[in-house]
Amino acid sequence: MKNLILLSWNIRGACSSVARRLIKEVLQENKISFICLQETKCGAWNNNLVDSLWSGQDNGWVEVKARGLSGGIFCSWNASIYSLERVQNTERWLWCVMKSRIEDVYFHIINIYSGQELQEKRELWIQLEQVARNNLDEPCCFVGDYNSIRDEEEKENCEFRRVDTIGFNQFIGNSNLLDLAITNSSFTWFGAGGKKSRLDRVLVNSEWWRKGCWKVSALNRRKSDHRPLLLRLDLVNWGPVPYKVYDIWLKDEMLLNALKTTTEMDNVNDGLNVQDLIRRIKSLIKDWSKDPKNNVGLRIKELECKITELENSQLQSNKIRELRMDLEDLYDQKISMLKQKSRVSWQLFGDKNTRFFHQIIQKRRSRNLVRKIFWMNSWITSPQDLKKAFYDHFSKTFQKKAQVVELRLGSIEVNKISLQEAEWLQKELTLEELEWALENLAPGKAPGPDGLNIGIIRTLWASLKKKTLECFTSFMSDGSLPVGLNSSFLALIPKVEKPKLVTEFRPISLINSTAKIFTKVLAEREEGFNYNISKEKFRWHIRDGNKVLFWEDYWKNDERLSITFNRLYALSRMKNVSVREFCNVWNCPETQVNKLWCRDLRAWELEDAVKLNEIINEVNLQQGEDSLVWRHSGKVFSVKDSTNFLIGEATRDGPEWKKIWKNKAPPKIQLFMWKLEQKILPTRVLLTSRMGNRISDLYCPFCRVLVETQDHLMWSCSFTKDVWGKVFDWWGFSNRFSNISNLQVWEWLKWCRNSSVQVCWGLSLLSTLWSLWLCRNLVVFERKNTDVNEVVWLIKVRAWKWAQACKMLSEFTRNLWDVNPIGAVLNSQRPSSVHIKKFVDASGYSDGAFKVLNNGVVKAGIGGFLKDKHQNLVYIFSGPTEALSPLQAEIKAFYCLIKAVEDSQWKEKNILFHVDSEEVLRFIAKIRAGLFLDQCSLEGDLVRFCQKSNYHFKHVNRSENSGADDLASQGLSRLQLIQGWY
Repeated sequence: MKNLILLSWNIRGACSSVARRLIKEVLQENKISFICLQETKCGAWNNNLVDSLWSGQDNGWVEVKARGLSGGIFCSWNASIYSLERVQNTERWLWCVMKSRIEDVYFHIINIYSGQELQEKRELWIQLEQVARNNLDEPCCFVGDYNSIRDEEEKENCEFRRVDTIGFNQFIGNSNLLDLAITNSSFTWFGAGGKKSRLDRVLVNSEWWRKGCWKVSALNRRKSDHRPLLLRLDLVNWGPVPYKVYDIWLKDEMLLNALKTTTEMDNVNDGLNVQDLIRRIKSLIKDWSKDPKNNVGLRIKELECKITELENSQLQSNKIRELRMDLEDLYDQKISMLKQKSRVSWQLFGDKNTRFFHQIIQKRRSRNLVRKIFWMNSWITSPQDLKKAFYDHFSKTFQKKAQVVELRLGSIEVNKISLQEAEWLQKELTLEELEWALENLAPGKAPGPDGLNIGIIRTLWASLKKKTLECFTSFMSDGSLPVGLNSSFLALIPKVEKPKLVTEFRPISLINSTAKIFTKVLAEREEGFNYNISKEKFRWHIRDGNKVLFWEDYWKNDERLSITFNRLYALSRMKNVSVREFCNVWNCPETQVNKLWCRDLRAWELEDAVKLNEIINEVNLQQGEDSLVWRHSGKVFSVKDSTNFLIGEATRDGPEWKKIWKNKAPPKIQLFMWKLEQKILPTRVLLTSRMGNRISDLYCPFCRVLVETQDHLMWSCSFTKDVWGKVFDWWGFSNRFSNISNLQVWEWLKWCRNSSVQVCWGLSLLSTLWSLWLCRNLVVFERKNTDVNEVVWLIKVRAWKWAQACKMLSEFTRNLWDVNPIGAVLNSQRPSSVHIKKFVDASGYSDGAFKVLNNGVVKAGIGGFLKDKHQNLVYIFSGPTEALSPLQAEIKAFYCLIKAVEDSQWKEKNILFHVDSEEVLRFIAKIRAGLFLDQCSLEGDLVRFCQKSNYHFKHVNRSENSGADDLASQGLSRLQLIQGWY
């Protein structure tokens, strides 16, 4: 496959001589050895046409014929290099199983031309997924026009269908395929009106990728609206691959015995250190793994061939059984290696889930591959340039002088360890400490430059422990380590989803496993002192009293008993005992003098003993372990309590904190506002003050004129000022905006007297700040263009959603909110039902009936009544009407009732209208919100009636409206409307 240079091209018609000449030119210019064409629109190819493409070279070809002037798939190859072993096709794909005559390797090429309908695509993806799954162990390449994209960034000026994208990504993931990036273009299809999209691509499986580093580039379009794709091996050297030892290798008895023999002999040599042993182990394993006899993949193929040869022989049944057992062991070894490569939970996903591990490995390879980087004002793609860019950047970073930051604690006093404790930290290392650390480290973590993980060190520990102890004991005394022991790999972790700059990678160090053991020992030694340094901030909750020191720990009040009763402590024989031990002795009067005190207590000392006795009597020992709790309020640690403990309660002229935490915005917006008020938003200037000169560009991403400080970003920037101006104009405060010189969110809230309007105005202000910050992040991290109108639209949407979640706005006020937010708030307000019932003068009930007869005739009826506050009947109506739907009948019934009220002396009274239809109630809400009505062509005065402030509306159950329902049903059979006043 090293000679494979593949061309994939949606040619949009290959029958003409012009098209064939273009194909021939591309073949000659790029030395193509395999052609995949889509949409050939050819009814039948022949040898003469194909020979004209290859200029007389020996060739082979297969095709899927076009339907008239649409479709058609074609594959052709250099027959002196490849031979066709098997072919299979449908209308949308052509599958060729090829054999390389030079390398004796089989591989699969699937040429694809997808349709445009979603259902047709789904059927295609199912078929291709089956092909991929059935050929995991052989190189497979899926090329062609997929007519689908993977995300929104792969199109421009085109419609985006998320359902299509989700299905396509699921197909790629389920098939364990790797999407090869196009190195020199983001799009492959170009249409009228500036439309662009990446419809063509190359997908390969893991076996194909193992054959080398493949590169996909796009050629010029020429006559087609698709750019041809060129697939070839990238023969440039990317550098050495980190060596890794697999755990399963050490289960080989011959290798394990050889390793133990070598290390035992080396242990006698005093001139060798532990790093020398590691190098010899690595060299021995390397030589063993290169032997073809120890190659798991080759051994599996050999055994499969032997079993196939012997399956027809009944005399060899025992031999076949033995071979199958050996084959099963090899399968287990292969799965174990896949598991270690994928680094996921073995117990969680099962022992035989190879497909899952293949998928994890493929995703990791795709994610870790750095295809291109923007460096020195241009895109670089070659391995040499990429390596040089990363090397130069991190070399400068590590060679910079450390920035000295002066830490000032003022009057705050911090605890220090004593001289004896410092000496204990540096005491001589013991073998028990090393073995404890080895047992408590995860065995499968990524190894360092030596390639050996903790699991392998455990296996060979008996041979390594002597030299390891000598090495670190020497370090504790003179600070020297063997060369290479503390070396590390610099692994780059992307900070963003699709990094484009060198600075968007975060470096972490992968150290050798032996160094990890020593680091673990030091961390364990320090852990005890971490408690001693901060123990006065905690106190013990006594249960069984076995873990708490009676005199030295904080378990009673806020002071140690050794301080409270310092004289008794000086006389005590039991200074370092637990609470349980001390209490047991204290409660035995005959042993007090002998065990507790150095001598008899004096009279003035007996007073302290009485107080101590009171404390001991309060101790209630019970089952369970003692536990540490925070000493201060609520026994739960908080940053506020810790700060107050260190510096005391501080008063400051800061923001009104209650307004931050009690506003109606989501919690993350409240936290954002807290950061804003604390002036700790991670702007470029603030990050520079923390990180030194690691950030080169300090300018505001909006205006690119001044540096990005928090005040400038949120208020002073010209772009930000434009946004604020439109927000103030939207709320009708444009006259006040010209007089404002700085950001005063909490002062601006006072402009609204109505509490609901004030809440929504506050949400709009918070939405503006949050939207500006999100817009800033899009510009910085994703390089999106900014637009004032788009930001203002997002501000309105976010504020409306927050206000609606707080039930400040009804769902029908969306359009009104965009033009008149105060009107939207006021139209959403409803007086409480208790308030309405208390001041109501009359109650109205109405309903509609709708019926379709067998002959297709539609009949509708309306009915209802009005009662005063004493439940006396005032008005009643019932009769037929014309309506096209049940909703229209109910609206007409409501209109008839409210029109009757308007024509009477009740029109100035407080009327409560009861409605049993939620659709009618929504219809009324739209009228009150001032929205355009297209539901019903009633008289225009209905709008005026519904907007009167003395009319109120309430939804009731159908059972509560049964009287009006009966009158509407009677109206179906009446000849005319009957109504009357009482």
